Amino acid sequence: MTNNEIEKKRIQLIETANQHGFTSTKTLLCSQELDRLLIKYQHQQKTNAPRRKIQPM
Repeated sequence: MTNNEIEKKRIQLIETANQHGFTSTKTLLCSQELDRLLIKYQHQQKTNAPRRKIQPM
């Protein structure tokens, strides 16, 4: 998963919305695909982030 994939899908979404309208089925499906890519990316970032230890008080 790369930022490039997300950017390509984002551009595709904008173009689809401009051509078919914001509420068209094509636009909504593209938006859902972008949502899935973003969720997957965020999950990867969270999984790869270093964990911090909580210091006792």
